[in-house]
Amino acid sequence: LAHLSITNLELNQNIITSSLIQYISKQIYYSEVLKFDKNSFTVTINNKDFISNLRQSLNKSTKNNFKFSCSNCGYKTIALSWQCPTCRSWESATPINFIS
Repeated sequence: LAHLSITNLELNQNIITSSLIQYISKQIYYSEVLKFDKNSFTVTINNKDFISNLRQSLNKSTKNNFKFSCSNCGYKTIALSWQCPTCRSWESATPINFIS
């Protein structure tokens, strides 16, 4: 959700803020956040430069990783597909936890 929030700018600012707080507090990016603004975590989240830098960082870290896996056969892919190209099952793609 955090990744979607910062890659899709049309989402509500409250969704972005709460998602980022949850996401960043659990990740290695947390130390990078502290470099941007040591005074206020919330102010940092609302900083457009910070969000832009974080978006670039997340995009780099996930660019070449598999993002979806077929729950039926285990096929992995970068792009979401409604039908698995290997086993032909419909709507079996599930997101892979690329963060951990």
